[in-house]
Amino acid sequence: MGVTGDTVEAIRLKLDIADVVSDYVPNLQRSGKNLKGLCPFHNEKTPSFILSPERQTFHCFGCGEGGDAFSFVMKVENLTFPEAIEKLAAKAGVPLVQTERKDRHYEEKMSFKAVLDFASAFYHGELLSAPVAEHARRYLASRKVSKESLERFQLGFVSDSNVFLEAAKKKGFSEARLLSAGVAVKINGRLRPSFFGRILFPIRDSRGGVAGFGGRVLNSEIQPKYLNSSESLLFSKGRILYGIFEGLSSIRAKREIILMEGYLDVLMAHQYGIESAVAPLGTAITSEHAKTIKRYGAKAVIAFDPDSAGRTAALRSAEILLPEDIDVRIAVLPGDKDPDEILIEKGASAFKTILDEALDPAAFKTEILLSGRKGPLSSSKKSEIAHEVFGLISKTSDEVLRSEWLRALSQRLQIPEDSLRMEFKKETDKKFRFRRPYDSNDGRDDLKAGAEKIEASPFERQVLCLMMKNPSLASIADETHFRSPDARATWQALLSVESHLPGWSARLLENAGPAKTLASELLMIAESMEGEDPHQELSRIFTHRRLEERLQELEGRIHSQMDGELHPDLRLEYQKVLCELKGSR
Repeated sequence: MGVTGDTVEAIRLKLDIADVVSDYVPNLQRSGKNLKGLCPFHNEKTPSFILSPERQTFHCFGCGEGGDAFSFVMKVENLTFPEAIEKLAAKAGVPLVQTERKDRHYEEKMSFKAVLDFASAFYHGELLSAPVAEHARRYLASRKVSKESLERFQLGFVSDSNVFLEAAKKKGFSEARLLSAGVAVKINGRLRPSFFGRILFPIRDSRGGVAGFGGRVLNSEIQPKYLNSSESLLFSKGRILYGIFEGLSSIRAKREIILMEGYLDVLMAHQYGIESAVAPLGTAITSEHAKTIKRYGAKAVIAFDPDSAGRTAALRSAEILLPEDIDVRIAVLPGDKDPDEILIEKGASAFKTILDEALDPAAFKTEILLSGRKGPLSSSKKSEIAHEVFGLISKTSDEVLRSEWLRALSQRLQIPEDSLRMEFKKETDKKFRFRRPYDSNDGRDDLKAGAEKIEASPFERQVLCLMMKNPSLASIADETHFRSPDARATWQALLSVESHLPGWSARLLENAGPAKTLASELLMIAESMEGEDPHQELSRIFTHRRLEERLQELEGRIHSQMDGELHPDLRLEYQKVLCELKGSR
Protein backbone atom coordinates (compact mmCIF):
# COMPACT_ATOMS: atom_id res chain seq x y z
CA MET A 1 0.00 0.00 0.00
CA GLY A 2 1.28 3.46 -0.90
CA VAL A 3 -0.01 6.77 0.44
CA THR A 4 0.56 10.35 -0.57
CA GLY A 5 3.07 12.53 1.23
CA ASP A 6 0.21 14.87 2.13
CA THR A 7 -1.50 12.02 3.99
CA VAL A 8 1.62 11.30 6.03
CA GLU A 9 1.94 14.98 6.91
CA ALA A 10 -1.75 15.15 7.86
CA ILE A 11 -1.21 12.27 10.30
CA ARG A 12 1.82 14.02 11.82
CA LEU A 13 -0.12 17.24 12.26
CA LYS A 14 -3.12 15.59 13.91
CA LEU A 15 -1.20 13.27 16.25
CA ASP A 16 0.67 14.22 19.41
CA ILE A 17 3.61 11.86 19.89
CA ALA A 18 2.93 11.87 23.63
CA ASP A 19 -0.51 10.34 23.00
CA VAL A 20 1.09 7.65 20.83
CA VAL A 21 3.94 6.79 23.20
CA SER A 22 1.79 6.81 26.35
CA ASP A 23 -0.08 3.76 24.98
CA TYR A 24 3.18 1.82 25.32
CA VAL A 25 5.18 3.63 28.02
CA PRO A 26 3.14 4.00 31.22
CA ASN A 27 3.79 6.68 33.82
CA LEU A 28 5.52 9.28 31.65
CA GLN A 29 6.72 12.03 33.99
CA ARG A 30 7.15 15.73 33.23
CA SER A 31 10.81 16.83 33.12
CA GLY A 32 10.99 20.50 32.18
CA LYS A 33 9.54 20.89 28.69
CA ASN A 34 9.92 17.16 28.06
CA LEU A 35 8.53 13.87 29.31
CA LYS A 36 10.62 11.04 30.75
CA GLY A 37 9.96 7.33 31.23
CA LEU A 38 11.40 3.81 31.15
CA CYS A 39 12.53 2.86 27.65
CA PRO A 40 10.38 0.17 25.98
CA PHE A 41 13.31 -1.01 23.85
CA HIS A 42 15.71 -2.16 26.56
CA ASN A 43 15.69 -3.10 30.23
CA GLU A 44 16.41 -0.22 32.59
CA LYS A 45 15.55 0.82 36.13
CA THR A 46 16.40 4.54 35.81
CA PRO A 47 14.42 6.36 33.09
CA SER A 48 16.54 7.44 30.13
CA PHE A 49 13.76 7.64 27.54
CA ILE A 50 13.02 11.30 26.72
CA LEU A 51 10.02 12.56 24.77
CA SER A 52 9.89 16.05 23.26
CA PRO A 53 6.30 17.23 22.62
CA GLU A 54 7.69 20.39 21.09
CA ARG A 55 9.79 18.60 18.48
CA GLN A 56 7.48 15.57 18.31
CA THR A 57 10.46 13.24 18.71
CA PHE A 58 11.86 10.77 21.23
CA HIS A 59 15.33 9.61 22.17
CA CYS A 60 16.68 7.06 24.61
CA PHE A 61 20.06 7.92 26.09
CA GLY A 62 20.44 4.34 27.25
CA CYS A 63 20.14 2.39 24.00
CA GLY A 64 20.28 5.15 21.41
CA GLU A 65 16.87 4.59 19.82
CA GLY A 66 15.18 7.74 18.55
CA GLY A 67 12.82 9.17 15.97
CA ASP A 68 9.24 10.34 15.47
CA ALA A 69 5.87 8.71 16.07
CA PHE A 70 6.15 6.57 12.94
CA SER A 71 9.56 5.16 13.80
CA PHE A 72 8.45 4.59 17.40
CA VAL A 73 5.43 2.51 16.36
CA MET A 74 7.47 0.66 13.73
CA LYS A 75 10.04 -0.30 16.38
CA VAL A 76 7.72 -1.08 19.26
CA GLU A 77 5.27 -3.17 17.19
CA ASN A 78 7.70 -4.50 14.56
CA LEU A 79 5.75 -2.87 11.70
CA THR A 80 6.76 -1.78 8.24
CA PHE A 81 6.39 1.91 7.40
CA PRO A 82 3.12 1.36 5.46
CA GLU A 83 1.73 -0.64 8.40
CA ALA A 84 2.68 2.12 10.83
CA ILE A 85 0.98 4.69 8.58
CA GLU A 86 -2.18 2.58 8.53
CA LYS A 87 -2.21 2.24 12.32
CA LEU A 88 -1.52 5.91 13.04
CA ALA A 89 -3.97 7.07 10.37
CA ALA A 90 -6.73 5.18 12.19
CA LYS A 91 -5.68 6.72 15.52
CA ALA A 92 -5.60 10.21 14.00
CA GLY A 93 -8.83 9.77 12.05
CA VAL A 94 -7.10 10.58 8.76
CA PRO A 95 -8.45 8.77 5.67
CA LEU A 96 -5.75 7.02 3.67
CA VAL A 97 -5.35 8.32 0.13
CA GLN A 98 -3.58 5.54 -1.73
CA THR A 99 -1.20 6.14 -4.59
CA GLU A 100 -1.01 3.80 -7.55
CA ARG A 101 2.16 2.24 -6.14
CA LYS A 102 1.18 -0.69 -3.92
CA ASP A 103 2.92 -3.51 -2.19
CA ARG A 104 2.73 -6.32 -4.72
CA HIS A 105 1.28 -8.56 -2.00
CA TYR A 106 -1.11 -5.98 -0.57
CA GLU A 107 -4.23 -7.05 -2.47
CA GLU A 108 -3.57 -10.71 -1.69
CA LYS A 109 -3.03 -9.93 2.00
CA MET A 110 -6.29 -7.99 2.15
CA SER A 111 -8.07 -10.87 0.41
CA PHE A 112 -6.69 -13.36 2.96
CA LYS A 113 -7.59 -11.04 5.83
CA ALA A 114 -11.23 -10.75 4.73
CA VAL A 115 -11.59 -14.53 4.51
CA LEU A 116 -9.89 -15.15 7.87
CA ASP A 117 -11.97 -12.51 9.65
CA PHE A 118 -15.17 -14.02 8.23
CA ALA A 119 -14.13 -17.56 9.18
CA SER A 120 -13.19 -16.50 12.72
CA ALA A 121 -16.52 -14.76 13.32
CA PHE A 122 -18.53 -17.58 11.74
CA TYR A 123 -16.90 -20.40 13.70
CA HIS A 124 -17.10 -18.42 16.95
CA GLY A 125 -20.85 -18.14 16.45
CA GLU A 126 -21.03 -21.87 15.78
CA LEU A 127 -19.24 -22.68 19.04
CA LEU A 128 -21.51 -20.44 21.09
CA SER A 129 -24.86 -21.67 19.81
CA ALA A 130 -24.86 -24.35 17.09
CA PRO A 131 -26.24 -27.76 18.21
CA VAL A 132 -23.42 -29.51 16.35
CA ALA A 133 -20.90 -27.81 18.69
CA GLU A 134 -22.49 -29.08 21.92
CA HIS A 135 -19.72 -31.62 22.56
CA ALA A 136 -17.12 -28.89 22.01
CA ARG A 137 -18.84 -26.70 24.58
CA ARG A 138 -18.93 -29.62 27.04
CA TYR A 139 -15.22 -30.29 26.48
CA LEU A 140 -14.25 -26.67 27.11
CA ALA A 141 -16.45 -26.57 30.20
CA SER A 142 -14.67 -29.70 31.48
CA ARG A 143 -11.38 -27.82 31.02
CA LYS A 144 -12.83 -24.95 33.11
CA VAL A 145 -12.70 -22.43 30.25
CA SER A 146 -15.00 -19.54 31.13
CA LYS A 147 -17.45 -17.87 28.76
CA GLU A 148 -15.44 -14.65 29.12
CA SER A 149 -12.32 -16.47 27.88
CA LEU A 150 -14.25 -17.95 24.96
CA GLU A 151 -15.27 -14.44 23.99
CA ARG A 152 -11.92 -12.78 24.59
CA PHE A 153 -9.98 -15.32 22.51
CA GLN A 154 -12.88 -15.78 20.05
CA LEU A 155 -12.69 -19.60 20.13
CA GLY A 156 -14.66 -21.43 17.48
CA PHE A 157 -15.72 -24.88 16.33
CA VAL A 158 -15.48 -26.40 12.85
CA SER A 159 -17.98 -29.12 12.01
CA ASP A 160 -17.63 -31.53 9.11
CA SER A 161 -20.48 -29.96 7.17
CA ASN A 162 -20.94 -27.54 4.30
CA VAL A 163 -22.56 -24.83 6.42
CA PHE A 164 -19.44 -22.63 6.49
CA LEU A 165 -18.64 -23.17 2.81
CA GLU A 166 -22.17 -22.25 1.80
CA ALA A 167 -22.12 -19.13 3.98
CA ALA A 168 -18.72 -18.13 2.58
CA LYS A 169 -19.90 -18.48 -1.02
CA LYS A 170 -22.98 -16.37 -0.24
CA LYS A 171 -20.58 -13.76 1.14
CA GLY A 172 -18.89 -13.72 -2.26
CA PHE A 173 -15.75 -15.74 -1.51
CA SER A 174 -14.78 -18.00 -4.39
CA GLU A 175 -13.60 -21.57 -3.99
CA ALA A 176 -10.11 -20.58 -5.10
CA ARG A 177 -10.02 -17.79 -2.53
CA LEU A 178 -11.08 -20.11 0.30
CA LEU A 179 -8.40 -22.62 -0.70
CA SER A 180 -5.62 -20.04 -0.99
CA ALA A 181 -6.53 -18.51 2.39
CA GLY A 182 -6.26 -21.95 3.99
CA VAL A 183 -9.83 -22.19 5.33
CA ALA A 184 -10.83 -24.95 2.89
CA VAL A 185 -9.15 -28.07 1.51
CA LYS A 186 -9.94 -30.51 -1.25
CA ILE A 187 -10.02 -34.18 -0.27
CA ASN A 188 -10.73 -36.70 -3.02
CA GLY A 189 -12.13 -33.91 -5.15
CA ARG A 190 -14.52 -32.73 -2.42
CA LEU A 191 -14.25 -29.25 -0.92
CA ARG A 192 -14.22 -29.44 2.86
CA PRO A 193 -13.56 -26.89 5.62
CA SER A 194 -10.05 -26.97 7.03
CA PHE A 195 -9.79 -27.97 10.73
CA PHE A 196 -13.05 -29.98 10.58
CA GLY A 197 -13.84 -31.72 13.86
CA ARG A 198 -11.64 -29.30 15.80
CA ILE A 199 -11.95 -26.49 18.32
CA LEU A 200 -10.57 -23.43 16.56
CA PHE A 201 -8.13 -20.97 18.13
CA PRO A 202 -7.77 -17.75 16.08
CA ILE A 203 -4.12 -16.66 16.08
CA ARG A 204 -3.74 -12.89 16.03
CA ASP A 205 -0.77 -10.72 15.20
CA SER A 206 0.32 -7.96 17.57
CA ARG A 207 -2.23 -5.56 16.03
CA GLY A 208 -5.15 -7.91 16.61
CA GLY A 209 -5.65 -9.10 13.04
CA VAL A 210 -6.39 -12.80 12.50
CA ALA A 211 -3.28 -14.20 10.81
CA GLY A 212 -4.19 -17.89 10.97
CA PHE A 213 -5.73 -20.62 13.08
CA GLY A 214 -4.81 -23.46 15.37
CA GLY A 215 -7.14 -26.42 15.75
CA ARG A 216 -7.44 -29.07 18.47
CA VAL A 217 -9.22 -32.35 17.80
CA LEU A 218 -12.05 -33.66 19.95
CA ASN A 219 -11.98 -37.12 18.39
CA SER A 220 -8.73 -38.90 19.25
CA GLU A 221 -8.97 -40.88 15.99
CA ILE A 222 -8.24 -37.71 14.01
CA GLN A 223 -4.56 -36.91 13.70
CA PRO A 224 -2.59 -34.80 14.33
CA LYS A 225 -3.93 -33.64 17.69
CA TYR A 226 -3.01 -30.01 16.93
CA LEU A 227 -3.01 -28.43 13.50
CA ASN A 228 -1.91 -24.94 12.44
CA SER A 229 -2.63 -22.91 9.33
CA SER A 230 -0.15 -23.30 6.48
CA GLU A 231 2.55 -20.67 5.99
CA SER A 232 1.21 -17.65 4.09
CA LEU A 233 1.74 -13.93 3.56
CA LEU A 234 -0.01 -13.34 6.90
CA PHE A 235 1.02 -16.40 8.88
CA SER A 236 4.44 -17.71 9.91
CA LYS A 237 4.81 -20.14 12.80
CA GLY A 238 8.37 -19.01 13.35
CA ARG A 239 7.38 -15.39 13.93
CA ILE A 240 3.95 -15.27 15.64
CA LEU A 241 3.28 -16.00 19.31
CA TYR A 242 -0.19 -17.10 20.38
CA GLY A 243 -1.67 -14.63 22.87
CA ILE A 244 0.66 -11.74 21.99
CA PHE A 245 -2.22 -9.40 21.11
CA GLU A 246 -4.36 -10.35 24.09
CA GLY A 247 -1.41 -9.99 26.47
CA LEU A 248 0.30 -6.95 25.00
CA SER A 249 -0.84 -4.37 27.55
CA SER A 250 0.20 -6.62 30.47
CA ILE A 251 3.54 -7.45 28.82
CA ARG A 252 4.34 -3.78 28.35
CA ALA A 253 3.30 -2.86 31.88
CA LYS A 254 5.15 -5.72 33.61
CA ARG A 255 8.10 -5.92 31.20
CA GLU A 256 7.76 -9.70 31.29
CA ILE A 257 6.67 -12.52 29.01
CA ILE A 258 5.61 -15.97 30.24
CA LEU A 259 6.29 -18.64 27.61
CA MET A 260 3.98 -21.67 27.63
CA GLU A 261 3.50 -24.59 25.26
CA GLY A 262 -0.19 -24.81 24.42
CA TYR A 263 -3.19 -22.72 23.48
CA LEU A 264 -5.17 -23.78 26.56
CA ASP A 265 -2.22 -23.11 28.86
CA VAL A 266 -2.10 -19.52 27.59
CA LEU A 267 -5.88 -19.09 27.69
CA MET A 268 -6.15 -20.37 31.27
CA ALA A 269 -3.21 -18.23 32.40
CA HIS A 270 -5.02 -15.15 31.11
CA GLN A 271 -8.24 -16.36 32.74
CA TYR A 272 -6.42 -16.50 36.09
CA GLY A 273 -4.93 -13.02 35.69
CA ILE A 274 -1.51 -14.00 34.32
CA GLU A 275 -2.02 -12.03 31.14
CA SER A 276 1.56 -11.87 29.87
CA ALA A 277 1.44 -15.55 28.83
CA VAL A 278 2.12 -16.44 25.18
CA ALA A 279 3.05 -19.61 23.29
CA PRO A 280 4.97 -20.57 20.14
CA LEU A 281 2.85 -22.43 17.59
CA GLY A 282 3.88 -26.05 17.87
CA THR A 283 7.50 -25.17 17.16
CA ALA A 284 10.54 -24.33 19.24
CA ILE A 285 11.33 -20.69 19.95
CA THR A 286 13.04 -19.13 16.92
CA SER A 287 15.42 -16.20 16.58
CA GLU A 288 12.47 -14.15 15.27
CA HIS A 289 10.48 -15.00 18.42
CA ALA A 290 13.49 -13.91 20.47
CA LYS A 291 13.56 -10.52 18.77
CA THR A 292 9.85 -10.06 19.48
CA ILE A 293 10.29 -11.04 23.13
CA LYS A 294 13.22 -8.67 23.52
CA ARG A 295 11.21 -5.86 21.96
CA TYR A 296 8.23 -6.25 24.29
CA GLY A 297 9.56 -7.63 27.54
CA ALA A 298 12.54 -7.14 29.79
CA LYS A 299 12.57 -10.80 30.81
CA ALA A 300 11.11 -14.16 29.87
CA VAL A 301 9.99 -16.96 32.16
CA ILE A 302 9.65 -20.32 30.42
CA ALA A 303 6.85 -22.46 31.86
CA PHE A 304 6.72 -25.46 29.54
CA ASP A 305 5.21 -28.83 30.42
CA PRO A 306 7.24 -30.76 33.05
CA ASP A 307 7.82 -33.87 30.91
CA SER A 308 11.14 -34.71 29.24
CA ALA A 309 10.13 -33.10 25.94
CA GLY A 310 9.08 -29.93 27.76
CA ARG A 311 12.36 -29.69 29.69
CA THR A 312 14.36 -30.19 26.50
CA ALA A 313 12.32 -27.55 24.66
CA ALA A 314 12.75 -25.13 27.58
CA LEU A 315 16.54 -25.43 27.49
CA ARG A 316 16.62 -25.16 23.69
CA SER A 317 14.48 -22.01 23.92
CA ALA A 318 16.76 -20.52 26.59
CA GLU A 319 19.76 -21.07 24.33
CA ILE A 320 18.04 -19.03 21.61
CA LEU A 321 16.93 -16.25 23.96
CA LEU A 322 20.22 -15.77 25.84
CA PRO A 323 22.25 -14.35 22.90
CA GLU A 324 19.61 -11.59 22.61
CA ASP A 325 20.54 -10.46 26.15
CA ILE A 326 17.12 -11.44 27.47
CA ASP A 327 16.81 -12.17 31.18
CA VAL A 328 15.66 -15.81 30.99
CA ARG A 329 14.41 -18.09 33.74
CA ILE A 330 12.84 -21.54 33.61
CA ALA A 331 10.01 -22.51 35.95
CA VAL A 332 10.11 -25.88 37.67
CA LEU A 333 6.57 -27.25 37.51
CA PRO A 334 5.78 -29.81 40.22
CA GLY A 335 4.91 -33.42 39.43
CA ASP A 336 3.41 -34.15 36.04
CA LYS A 337 0.91 -31.27 35.99
CA ASP A 338 0.70 -28.93 33.02
CA PRO A 339 0.31 -25.17 33.68
CA ASP A 340 -3.45 -25.13 33.11
CA GLU A 341 -3.93 -28.03 35.56
CA ILE A 342 -1.88 -26.29 38.24
CA LEU A 343 -3.89 -23.09 37.80
CA ILE A 344 -7.20 -24.93 38.14
CA GLU A 345 -6.14 -27.07 41.11
CA LYS A 346 -4.00 -24.61 43.10
CA GLY A 347 -4.96 -21.15 41.81
CA ALA A 348 -3.12 -18.13 40.48
CA SER A 349 -1.22 -17.36 43.69
CA ALA A 350 0.47 -20.78 43.78
CA PHE A 351 1.34 -20.57 40.10
CA LYS A 352 2.82 -17.09 40.50
CA THR A 353 5.01 -18.46 43.29
CA ILE A 354 6.31 -21.11 40.86
CA LEU A 355 7.11 -18.36 38.36
CA ASP A 356 8.83 -16.25 41.02
CA GLU A 357 11.00 -19.23 42.01
CA ALA A 358 12.04 -20.02 38.42
CA LEU A 359 15.70 -20.97 37.99
CA ASP A 360 18.27 -19.42 35.74
CA PRO A 361 18.99 -21.70 32.72
CA ALA A 362 22.35 -22.91 34.05
CA ALA A 363 20.88 -23.95 37.39
CA PHE A 364 17.90 -25.59 35.64
CA LYS A 365 20.18 -27.66 33.40
CA THR A 366 22.40 -28.59 36.33
CA GLU A 367 19.43 -29.90 38.31
CA ILE A 368 18.22 -31.95 35.33
CA LEU A 369 21.66 -33.53 34.92
CA LEU A 370 21.80 -34.31 38.65
CA SER A 371 18.23 -35.59 38.98
CA GLY A 372 17.86 -39.19 40.03
CA ARG A 373 21.51 -39.57 41.02
CA LYS A 374 22.29 -41.06 44.42
CA GLY A 375 25.47 -40.88 46.39
CA PRO A 376 28.55 -38.75 45.72
CA LEU A 377 29.55 -37.97 42.14
CA SER A 378 32.82 -39.23 40.71
CA SER A 379 35.35 -36.67 39.51
CA SER A 380 34.78 -37.67 35.88
CA LYS A 381 31.01 -37.30 36.23
CA LYS A 382 31.44 -33.84 37.77
CA SER A 383 33.62 -32.86 34.84
CA GLU A 384 31.09 -34.25 32.36
CA ILE A 385 28.21 -32.30 33.92
CA ALA A 386 30.26 -29.12 34.15
CA HIS A 387 31.15 -29.25 30.47
CA GLU A 388 27.49 -29.82 29.55
CA VAL A 389 26.50 -26.69 31.47
CA PHE A 390 29.43 -24.70 30.03
CA GLY A 391 27.78 -24.81 26.60
CA LEU A 392 24.69 -23.06 27.94
CA ILE A 393 26.62 -20.52 30.05
CA SER A 394 28.62 -19.49 26.98
CA LYS A 395 25.38 -18.44 25.21
CA THR A 396 25.15 -15.24 27.26
CA SER A 397 27.52 -12.34 26.65
CA ASP A 398 26.76 -10.87 30.09
CA GLU A 399 29.96 -11.38 32.07
CA VAL A 400 28.19 -10.82 35.41
CA LEU A 401 25.73 -13.62 34.65
CA ARG A 402 28.54 -15.89 33.51
CA SER A 403 30.44 -15.26 36.71
CA GLU A 404 27.42 -15.85 38.94
CA TRP A 405 26.39 -19.02 37.10
CA LEU A 406 29.93 -20.43 37.31
CA ARG A 407 30.08 -19.64 41.02
CA ALA A 408 26.76 -21.42 41.63
CA LEU A 409 27.87 -24.39 39.49
CA SER A 410 31.09 -24.77 41.48
CA GLN A 411 29.11 -24.84 44.73
CA ARG A 412 26.53 -27.30 43.42
CA LEU A 413 29.16 -29.73 42.07
CA GLN A 414 31.60 -29.05 44.94
CA ILE A 415 34.39 -28.13 42.52
CA PRO A 416 36.93 -25.39 43.41
CA GLU A 417 35.72 -22.23 41.73
CA ASP A 418 39.15 -21.31 40.32
CA SER A 419 39.49 -24.70 38.66
CA LEU A 420 36.02 -24.47 37.17
CA ARG A 421 36.66 -20.99 35.77
CA MET A 422 39.97 -22.09 34.23
CA GLU A 423 38.28 -25.05 32.55
CA PHE A 424 35.43 -22.84 31.27
CA LYS A 425 37.96 -20.43 29.75
CA LYS A 426 39.77 -23.31 28.05
CA GLU A 427 36.46 -24.60 26.67
CA THR A 428 35.28 -21.26 25.33
CA ASP A 429 38.70 -20.35 23.93
CA LYS A 430 38.74 -23.62 22.01
CA LYS A 431 35.19 -23.18 20.73
CA PHE A 432 35.61 -19.65 19.41
CA ARG A 433 39.19 -19.86 18.17
CA PHE A 434 39.32 -19.52 14.39
CA ARG A 435 41.29 -17.76 11.68
CA ARG A 436 39.92 -15.33 9.13
CA PRO A 437 37.70 -17.02 6.48
CA TYR A 438 40.19 -16.12 3.75
CA ASP A 439 43.34 -17.60 5.29
CA SER A 440 45.54 -19.10 2.61
CA ASN A 441 44.88 -22.69 3.61
CA ASP A 442 41.13 -21.97 4.21
CA GLY A 443 41.29 -23.57 7.65
CA ARG A 444 42.32 -26.98 6.33
CA ASP A 445 44.83 -27.48 9.14
CA ASP A 446 42.02 -27.09 11.66
CA LEU A 447 39.86 -29.49 9.68
CA LYS A 448 42.65 -32.08 9.63
CA ALA A 449 42.99 -31.80 13.37
CA GLY A 450 39.27 -32.54 13.68
CA ALA A 451 39.33 -31.48 17.31
CA GLU A 452 36.17 -29.38 17.21
CA LYS A 453 33.27 -28.43 15.01
CA ILE A 454 33.90 -25.16 13.15
CA GLU A 455 30.83 -22.96 13.49
CA ALA A 456 29.60 -20.89 10.55
CA SER A 457 31.01 -17.38 11.03
CA PRO A 458 28.89 -14.20 11.02
CA PHE A 459 30.41 -13.42 7.61
CA GLU A 460 29.37 -16.82 6.20
CA ARG A 461 25.87 -16.56 7.67
CA GLN A 462 25.31 -13.08 6.25
CA VAL A 463 26.53 -14.12 2.80
CA LEU A 464 24.36 -17.25 2.76
CA CYS A 465 21.27 -15.33 3.90
CA LEU A 466 21.67 -12.88 1.01
CA MET A 467 22.12 -15.76 -1.40
CA MET A 468 18.94 -17.38 -0.12
CA LYS A 469 17.03 -14.27 -1.11
CA ASN A 470 18.32 -14.90 -4.66
CA PRO A 471 19.96 -18.35 -5.01
CA SER A 472 21.37 -17.50 -8.44
CA LEU A 473 23.88 -15.29 -6.60
CA ALA A 474 25.56 -18.41 -5.19
CA SER A 475 27.50 -18.65 -8.45
CA ILE A 476 29.47 -15.46 -7.70
CA ALA A 477 31.17 -17.14 -4.71
CA ASP A 478 33.63 -20.01 -4.61
CA GLU A 479 34.73 -22.61 -2.09
CA THR A 480 37.36 -20.35 -0.51
CA HIS A 481 34.64 -18.07 0.85
CA PHE A 482 33.40 -20.79 3.24
CA ARG A 483 35.62 -22.23 5.96
CA SER A 484 32.90 -23.96 7.95
CA PRO A 485 31.90 -27.39 6.50
CA ASP A 486 28.21 -26.63 7.14
CA ALA A 487 28.46 -23.25 5.45
CA ARG A 488 30.25 -24.79 2.46
CA ALA A 489 27.64 -27.56 2.20
CA THR A 490 24.81 -25.01 2.34
CA TRP A 491 26.46 -22.98 -0.44
CA GLN A 492 26.85 -26.10 -2.57
CA ALA A 493 23.17 -26.95 -1.98
CA LEU A 494 22.25 -23.44 -3.15
CA LEU A 495 24.23 -24.02 -6.34
CA SER A 496 22.26 -27.20 -6.98
CA VAL A 497 18.71 -25.81 -6.71
CA GLU A 498 16.64 -24.35 -9.51
CA SER A 499 15.17 -21.37 -7.70
CA HIS A 500 12.79 -20.50 -10.53
CA LEU A 501 10.81 -23.64 -9.74
CA PRO A 502 8.31 -23.78 -6.84
CA GLY A 503 9.42 -25.65 -3.73
CA TRP A 504 13.10 -24.92 -4.23
CA SER A 505 13.65 -24.29 -0.53
CA ALA A 506 12.53 -27.84 0.32
CA ARG A 507 15.00 -29.22 -2.22
CA LEU A 508 17.71 -27.02 -0.74
CA LEU A 509 17.20 -28.65 2.66
CA GLU A 510 17.24 -32.07 1.06
CA ASN A 511 20.55 -31.31 -0.67
CA ALA A 512 22.17 -29.72 2.39
CA GLY A 513 22.70 -33.09 4.10
CA PRO A 514 24.34 -32.69 7.53
CA ALA A 515 24.09 -28.90 7.11
CA LYS A 516 20.28 -29.03 7.06
CA THR A 517 19.96 -27.36 10.46
CA LEU A 518 22.06 -24.38 9.43
CA ALA A 519 20.32 -24.11 6.05
CA SER A 520 16.88 -24.25 7.67
CA GLU A 521 17.76 -21.55 10.20
CA LEU A 522 19.21 -19.24 7.54
CA LEU A 523 16.18 -19.71 5.31
CA MET A 524 13.99 -18.42 8.13
CA ILE A 525 16.27 -15.44 8.73
CA ALA A 526 16.50 -14.65 5.03
CA GLU A 527 12.72 -14.65 4.75
CA SER A 528 12.49 -11.84 7.30
CA MET A 529 15.21 -9.70 5.69
CA GLU A 530 13.68 -6.70 3.96
CA GLY A 531 14.84 -3.66 2.06
CA GLU A 532 18.22 -4.99 0.88
CA ASP A 533 19.34 -5.55 -2.72
CA PRO A 534 21.06 -8.94 -2.26
CA HIS A 535 23.39 -8.51 -5.26
CA GLN A 536 24.46 -5.02 -4.23
CA GLU A 537 24.93 -6.03 -0.60
CA LEU A 538 26.98 -9.12 -1.54
CA SER A 539 29.20 -7.04 -3.79
CA ARG A 540 29.76 -4.59 -0.94
CA ILE A 541 30.59 -7.38 1.53
CA PHE A 542 33.02 -9.13 -0.82
CA THR A 543 34.70 -5.84 -1.72
CA HIS A 544 35.04 -4.95 1.95
CA ARG A 545 36.56 -8.34 2.78
CA ARG A 546 38.97 -8.18 -0.18
CA LEU A 547 40.15 -4.72 0.93
CA GLU A 548 40.55 -5.93 4.51
CA GLU A 549 42.78 -8.74 3.29
CA ARG A 550 44.87 -6.45 1.12
CA LEU A 551 45.25 -3.98 3.98
CA GLN A 552 46.42 -6.77 6.27
CA GLU A 553 48.97 -7.87 3.67
CA LEU A 554 50.25 -4.31 3.23
CA GLU A 555 50.52 -3.84 7.01
CA GLY A 556 52.68 -6.96 7.16
CA ARG A 557 54.98 -5.65 4.43
CA ILE A 558 55.19 -2.21 6.06
CA HIS A 559 56.02 -3.78 9.41
CA SER A 560 58.84 -5.81 7.82
CA GLN A 561 60.37 -2.60 6.40
CA MET A 562 60.15 -0.50 9.56
CA ASP A 563 63.98 -0.52 10.00
CA GLY A 564 64.59 0.61 6.43
CA GLU A 565 63.20 3.24 4.10
CA LEU A 566 59.53 2.69 3.23
CA HIS A 567 58.90 2.61 -0.50
CA PRO A 568 56.61 5.54 -1.55
CA ASP A 569 54.43 3.26 -3.72
CA LEU A 570 53.78 1.01 -0.74
CA ARG A 571 52.75 3.97 1.45
CA LEU A 572 50.54 5.33 -1.35
CA GLU A 573 48.78 2.01 -1.90
CA TYR A 574 48.24 1.58 1.85
CA GLN A 575 46.57 4.99 2.10
CA LYS A 576 44.45 4.29 -0.99
CA VAL A 577 43.24 0.90 0.30
CA LEU A 578 42.52 2.39 3.73
CA CYS A 579 40.32 5.10 2.16
CA GLU A 580 38.51 2.55 -0.02
CA LEU A 581 37.94 0.32 2.99
CA LYS A 582 36.32 3.14 4.96
CA GLY A 583 34.10 3.92 1.97
CA SER A 584 32.97 0.28 1.61
CA ARG A 585 31.35 0.08 5.03
